[in-house]
Amino acid sequence: MHKTKRLVKIPTDRKLDNGDDPVRRGRIKGPQDRDRASVSGLAAFGTSMKISMSAIVQTVQMVAPTSTLSATASPNISLPFAPAPYDIAPNRKPSSWLTSCGRWTDAPSAGPVDRVGETRRYASTGVQFMATIKDVAERAGVSLGTASRVLSGSSQTSPDSRARVFAAAGELNYVAHGPARALRRARTEVLGLLVSDIRNPFFSQLAHAAEREAMKRGYTVILANANEDASQADEYLRIFASQRIAGLLLAPQGPVSPQLTSLLASGLPVVLLNRSIEGVDAPLYATDNAQGVGLVLDWLQSRGHRDVAFIGGPPTISTGAERQEAYLAGRESHGISTDDSLIETGDFLEEGAAAAMIRLLDRGTRPSAVFGANGPTTLGAVRGMRRRLGAAEASRIEVVSFDDLDWFEFATPAISAVKHDGAEIGRLGAHGLLDLIAGKDAFSQRITTTFVDRANI
Repeated sequence: MHKTKRLVKIPTDRKLDNGDDPVRRGRIKGPQDRDRASVSGLAAFGTSMKISMSAIVQTVQMVAPTSTLSATASPNISLPFAPAPYDIAPNRKPSSWLTSCGRWTDAPSAGPVDRVGETRRYASTGVQFMATIKDVAERAGVSLGTASRVLSGSSQTSPDSRARVFAAAGELNYVAHGPARALRRARTEVLGLLVSDIRNPFFSQLAHAAEREAMKRGYTVILANANEDASQADEYLRIFASQRIAGLLLAPQGPVSPQLTSLLASGLPVVLLNRSIEGVDAPLYATDNAQGVGLVLDWLQSRGHRDVAFIGGPPTISTGAERQEAYLAGRESHGISTDDSLIETGDFLEEGAAAAMIRLLDRGTRPSAVFGANGPTTLGAVRGMRRRLGAAEASRIEVVSFDDLDWFEFATPAISAVKHDGAEIGRLGAHGLLDLIAGKDAFSQRITTTFVDRANI
């Protein structure tokens, strides 16, 4: 007959004596009661967190491979266990086992509790308790949230905090608790959608179409707005990671960040929308930027424009870089000036584009046409011209946009534009992500654009 270990989670600020032993105090009378308490606690935790019993079983089997716990087992039925190194006392909330405990490992009996650093040893069981993230935070003298961000690879922490947390983790031999993380990573039928700027009608259409496609297949969507801000995007990525989403639809803000790297390393299915990231191997559903810019160049040539101002987007964002690269590569062959004083960079937002337009005009240049790299950029360029030149003179400069907004036809003069299909990108992206979640392949697609010529309206 094997000997069963009796493990009980106790506070770290008091010693364990015989009175704390649940077997001696009569709360657990033997292995059958112990097993019943364990299963009941796990089932209650699963119910409260909306986690299936099968996910709990998989976690228990990771911890105790010889366990015979069944996914269909009733928590009121006593189940036989092999010698199990994990247990829950019936007078403790089951969540405390999953959120507070570290790894139990065999250790020599130590008599009274022997505290070495933050390692706790239970005399009556001969078991050692390894450090938790809370222990690391206390040792480092930082908050639990700061310790969590440092250990998850976040860049939103100070160098001093990172150094202290890593030092504390090393001193305590901290190891992340795999089984608890397995339960926390149990997937839901929820997708995360992070767009660049929800005020941009292109992304509004994209989000609406992605949500509709997801709902057709039984998924809901949580929408987040990065506001063209990389730090805000990272904050939402952290939130998505904590919500156990099934997959992520992402319009990125620039190069890969530590937070995105961590999320990709977790194995979460990810699809990129309209923007790529160098070094990230994920399906991309995006506009064909070179083809769209080619349509603009053809139109500018047909209108006889030579001195054309180009207000671009951030070169760190793929759409900004690709559109400017295509424009610079094709302007000379279309009879357009190669004078770089006609080039300015904005931030894909209205105010940033207005400031860029004013900088360009303040150099003394007077273009015959202006090309805005997206809808908000075009609006900002128009505002900048009106602020610096006045409405009458600004109206004599033709404007063309890589994005078609509803009000463009009512402008004076009307604004011609590349029309690209945000709704189709959103639909295809959601479809591809759900295929990845289902274990199928998903393939990148570039969507061609059309041109709306309003020059003669």
